[in-house]
Amino acid sequence: METPEEIKKRTLELAKKGGFIEGIYNYCDRWCEKCAFKSKCFSYASSPDYENMSDEDTVEYITNNLKATMLMLDEIAEEMGIDISEIPDDETDFDRHKPFHDPLTAYAREASNETHDWLESVEPGTGIKKINSLKSYPGEKKEYHDALEVICYYLIFISVKLERALMSVAGADDNEYMKDDSDGSAKVALIAIDRSIAAWGIIMKERPEYEDAILQFLIKLSKIRSETEKRFPDARSFIRPGLDD
Repeated sequence: METPEEIKKRTLELAKKGGFIEGIYNYCDRWCEKCAFKSKCFSYASSPDYENMSDEDTVEYITNNLKATMLMLDEIAEEMGIDISEIPDDETDFDRHKPFHDPLTAYAREASNETHDWLESVEPGTGIKKINSLKSYPGEKKEYHDALEVICYYLIFISVKLERALMSVAGADDNEYMKDDSDGSAKVALIAIDRSIAAWGIIMKERPEYEDAILQFLIKLSKIRSETEKRFPDARSFIRPGLDD
């Protein structure tokens, strides 16, 4: 296992090597195995192969990686003459707890929980904890299981990205970066919603006996999409680095 110093050294060497699309990982869906831009992504290149790591090794790596990040942050702060232990008295408070209580994110979380519970009742073992098990299937059922994988993958993702979008929009009036972060986060949430809706269409075709339940999930996703587009009118037109160029 690499030490924090070794991780820091490797990260800096990788950054100097270059060849990556700057910021491509900021507004992606983190589904690396499905991504065509892995070779251009610094986040992917600097991450270990978690699938082949034990839980203990994963925890140790994450801990060491955080320590390595703090080492680099301390060096940058020292070079810039910044005392990162001080918090300015006039620090703007955007009340970052609000997004967690916002009706949009609350509704999205409720919908994801209901979907998870229903999936577990009709497709045992395909809930959130079993996402990674949905990888190989008989050819005749591949489209169905691919759709199921999409739905499972984006269950929690949508509400998390909406929370980030709402966090950033709080400071968007005076800060261009916050506006971009808000629109970019909302856009990837919308993409996840679009893909989930398409996936449910495939599931309903294969499992017509569940049409009534699936229609309810489609209605909920459509409501979330409509409200997101209303709240973030510029999200659809936001250009994500590399992914939308």
